[in-house]
Parts: sequence; C-alpha cells; structure tokens
Amino acid sequence: MKRLRWAVTHSHLMVVVIGSGVISAAFVFLQLLLGVGKLFTDATPLYATIVFLFAMFLLTIFVVACVLPPSILSSYIFTRRITRRIEHLAQATSMLRSGNYSIRVHVEGEDEIAHLQADFNAMASELERTMHALKEERDNVEMLLNARRELIASVSHELRTPVATVRSYLESALANWHSDQPPATLKQDMHIIEQQTIRLQSLINDLFVLARAEVGRLEMRCEPTNVEMLVKRVVETIAPVAWRGSRVEVLAETALIAPEFPQALVDRNRLEQILHNLIHNGTRHTAPGGIVAVVVNANERQVIFQVKDTGEGIAAEELDKIWDRFYRASNAQKGSGTGLGLAIVKEFTVAMGGSVSVESVVGEGSCFTLCFPRAQEPHTVAASFGLDPASIKTMPLSLS
Repeated sequence: MKRLRWAVTHSHLMVVVIGSGVISAAFVFLQLLLGVGKLFTDATPLYATIVFLFAMFLLTIFVVACVLPPSILSSYIFTRRITRRIEHLAQATSMLRSGNYSIRVHVEGEDEIAHLQADFNAMASELERTMHALKEERDNVEMLLNARRELIASVSHELRTPVATVRSYLESALANWHSDQPPATLKQDMHIIEQQTIRLQSLINDLFVLARAEVGRLEMRCEPTNVEMLVKRVVETIAPVAWRGSRVEVLAETALIAPEFPQALVDRNRLEQILHNLIHNGTRHTAPGGIVAVVVNANERQVIFQVKDTGEGIAAEELDKIWDRFYRASNAQKGSGTGLGLAIVKEFTVAMGGSVSVESVVGEGSCFTLCFPRAQEPHTVAASFGLDPASIKTMPLSLS
C-alpha cells in the first residue's frame, strides 16, 4: 500500500514541477515580448541565455515553494483515503479466505473501489449461502447414511432370526430321520417352520411396501369410502381372534348417529391395513380383560379415526420414536412384532393426505388418532345431520 500511495504522490508532484516550469517559461517569454528582453539585446548571447535560465529557475522555485506544500498535503489525504479502503478490502478478503464467510466491508463512495466493495459483499453473501446449503446437505446425507446403516443392520437382524430357526429345525429333522421312519417331532417342527416362514414373508412384504412408499411409488387409489361399514367389517373380523388369543375385547363406535355417515377420501385397502395394524398393536399390548375400541367421528373437513386401548401405554420420551422402523418400546415383550407396523401406518396415512398422532399414559392406555379428508362438501354433510360442524370434536382418551 505504501508503494501505491507514494507512487500516486510522486506522479502528482512531477505534474506540479513540470507545470511550474512551463508556467515560468511562459512568463519569461511573455516578458520578452513586452520589452523586458531589451536588457538582453546589448549583451552577448551567452550572457543572455544565462540570465534567462537564472530568471526561469528563480521563478520555478517560487512557484514550487507556493504550490508544493498544499499539493503534498492534498495528495497524501487523497491517496490515504483510497489506500485505506483497499486495505480494508484486502483484510476482508484474507478473512474470507480463512473461512469467515460473514465478513462484509462498508461501501464508500460511487467510484470503482466502491463497485469492487459492493461486488465483494455480494460474492461473500452468495458464498455464505452456498456454504450453508452445502453444510445442510452434508448433514442430511450423513443422517441418511446413518439411517441406511441402521436399517440394514436391523433388517439383517430381523431376517436372520427366522432363517436361523427354520434352518435349525430342518437340520434337526434330517439328523433324526432314520431309515423310512420320520422323527416323532416332525409335525411339530414343521408347524414351527411354517410359522417362521409366515413371519419371514410378512417381514419381507412390509419392507417392500415401505421401500415403495419411500421412493414415492406406492400406488394409492383414493376414492369416497363408507368408513362406517369398513370399520365394522374390520372389527368383526379381528374381534373373535383377539378374544380367543388374548381375551381382549375389540369394539367399534361411531360418534354420529345419522342415516348416512360422511365418506372419507381414502384407499380402502390401505385403510383396512392401517386399522389392522393399529388394532393388532393395541391387542398385543393390552392385558387380558382389556378393551380396544375403534371410534369414528367427523368434523366439517375431516373424518377422524381413533384406536384406543386400555393397555400398558407408552412412555412420553418414546412417543416420537414409535414411528421409526424396527423400533420397539422399552416395555414391549421379546418377539412381540417386527417393529414395522406403526411405520407402515404413518407411511400409508401420509400418502393418502392424512395425518396421524398418538397420546398415551403409562399404565392407562394409548390413543392413536388418524385424520383423513372428507369426500363431500362440509355444508352438505352438516345440513344432512342438522348439526354445527364446529361442535363435532374428537372423543377423549378415556373409554369409560
């Protein structure tokens, strides 16, 4: 910066000196024209030349003495302002290169340096946004890679268990097969192999469905559906099995009594699978003598399903994790499922334009709430029931 500053000052001074010489020469020449040159007519040419040069020298010194101090001061002040702006810009550039992308410089004036400062600020802002976006993308990629590794590890663990069970029973049957007589436990072994094969097939099917949902290739045929009949059919199918296997009563309730219940815009097959998963989940975590109820109601824009149970409940810190694949609550029994049921519930619900939430109290039970868009205009349905749609609310958690 000192070189630039003094180079500008030196060039300015040279202009002053040369200008002073020109002015002096013009002044002397003018005096000669006015008659002062008569003094030199009687003198020799050499003497006249010396006198002329001496007079021009004195005049030059006088002019320089008058012009030089203010010129030096103004030149220094002017160049100092320029170099100070360049110094700030150079410091900001060094800080930007070291990774401080939030650095900015103050734009002064409207000259070329001011344009350079404005361009630097714009470049720094764009670079900061780009680096921030790259950092977010890196974090997202890292999170996805970690999730992928966890998923692969979980899938490997879940698939290994039934495969290892089937292999061990087959090896045992072959080892105990003597002559033409099968082992006495063959029938029981085949029954266990069948159960493990069904479990393995169910796991593979669930993984396939989740994979298609993840890449947006899950086929959904949403159409107006009579959810009242659908819920009754699902409950009537599951209730006898739940009572025989777990002594848990499964009920269906509707919050509105009317000739025609509002229809929901859903894929009926996917909705049936959602209800199957939630009811099965509630039955599995409810003690004998408990209740699992499917409650359907509606407001002016949505049809709302609530699957409630009087089971063991879910801890508050685990409510956000139950939707993750292969996640099992801390109070879940070993072998009580693959941990994919609730993940499928969420994927299907979101794919149909709905929402899902859960409320739970440990030791009292859980309530899963599903909201789907209605297939009819709100005023039409409200008028048909003679009710105020705003007054229709979801039922509380208590089943009493």
